[in-house]
Amino acid sequence: MYICIMSWIISTLKSTSVEPSAFLLLISVVMTGMLCFNLQIESTCMVYLNETEAVCKEVVNANSTFSSEEVEVQKVVADAQIYSYIVENILRLFYILVAGAYSERYGRKGVMTLSLFGACLRGFAMMIASRYYATLGPYWIGYIDASTGNIFGKETGFTMAAYSYICDMTEESTRTFRIAMLGASCHFGIALGYLIAGMVINAGLSSEMSFLISILISVMAWILLICCGNVNSRRQSREDFLNQKEHPGLVKSIISPIVYPFGKDLKHRRMYVFWIFITYVCTIAPFHGESSILYLFSRRLLGWDATQYGYFCIYGMALRVSGVLLSMVILSHVWKLRDPVIGFISCLSQISGHVMYMIATNAVTMFLAPAVGLMTETTHVISRSLLSKSVPKADVGKVIGLMSILDIIAPLVVIPIYNLIYKNTLTTFPGGAFLFSVGITLPAMAIFFFMLCKPSWWTKRGQPNMDIERIPILQE
Repeated sequence: MYICIMSWIISTLKSTSVEPSAFLLLISVVMTGMLCFNLQIESTCMVYLNETEAVCKEVVNANSTFSSEEVEVQKVVADAQIYSYIVENILRLFYILVAGAYSERYGRKGVMTLSLFGACLRGFAMMIASRYYATLGPYWIGYIDASTGNIFGKETGFTMAAYSYICDMTEESTRTFRIAMLGASCHFGIALGYLIAGMVINAGLSSEMSFLISILISVMAWILLICCGNVNSRRQSREDFLNQKEHPGLVKSIISPIVYPFGKDLKHRRMYVFWIFITYVCTIAPFHGESSILYLFSRRLLGWDATQYGYFCIYGMALRVSGVLLSMVILSHVWKLRDPVIGFISCLSQISGHVMYMIATNAVTMFLAPAVGLMTETTHVISRSLLSKSVPKADVGKVIGLMSILDIIAPLVVIPIYNLIYKNTLTTFPGGAFLFSVGITLPAMAIFFFMLCKPSWWTKRGQPNMDIERIPILQE
């Protein structure tokens, strides 16, 4: 059995194509974001608190001597984050709507290339902004970062095209694992991005040089993507598409992912698809919200600087990726558990992790949180897999496009809420935002539980023609 599992894993790993580029892109995106974060902290200290550059450097390094200044700085930065995230996600939403329609017609590679170009553009813009951080202030730094980085979708645009490509090129038997591999690559990239950013900051490199390193990593991701000659998968050739007697216009192509759940194509699967979309939103929303405040939370609670936080992220992401591999290899491939069973277990793990963060008072409980939430990332994988298997293959691109739109709308809604909660509970109950995470995740766990307890519910709704074979929860 061990040999069979290893051969299956190796053969699947050999089929990777877009995963290395996603890994490098996320390193660059997170690294630039972390450098921008510290730039906002230093700018706030100088512009709003009128402190000297030497004092502000100590605040950036989380020196406990300046704890009162740290509290005031965090309040301003958290407020600036609210507005910059709104700008960021609105721009990203417009890009995703257009890019999704474009990729359905002309392939995925162009969308991924534009996202990589956007990452480079963001780095160049922040290089220029870093020269004037002492006068710009945290709000303008946030606006520059948000506008230049997201006009081409950043990592959301890339992963939308990458997930669509994987669904185009894989069979249902290997799709879940390939989706998990792409998710693992992204999360390892996030963790390594935090670590590299912390090392660069502690090394004392100038802001210009630090942002240049981030740009070079994006260029490496672009080179790897170009080397993958088979990535430009298409539903049909451009000529065949344009020669059709009837084909949707640009506007119709843009709105088709949004209206797809309400269309006639789903028929009896509509309720099923809606429920899975709810589970997806309820599990990704806490991830986005917590990511926006976790660095500030660790600075406030434990006095961590960027490097220490980077090590923690490496540890946390390694555990989450291990949880995905454990669930995919053992629970799914070996034990043949149904996706809703794995989803319910993953939600339980995710809620436990939120609770650990909420009650954290020291480094031990902080490090226990990712261990308890080992299978958090698996909930995202299961939701994507269930949705891709429940619609015709020709419509998978629309579903992935809608999920990418939800990837933008969810943080657009929850990130301001998380920052507002954190700002108002900073001195009384810093972990209050994680209690909000528990409340968001509970509906997803309830839906998976309902799927387990009432699998026949779907067939009792007057839907005798339902395509049961395509819906994993109804398979015996």
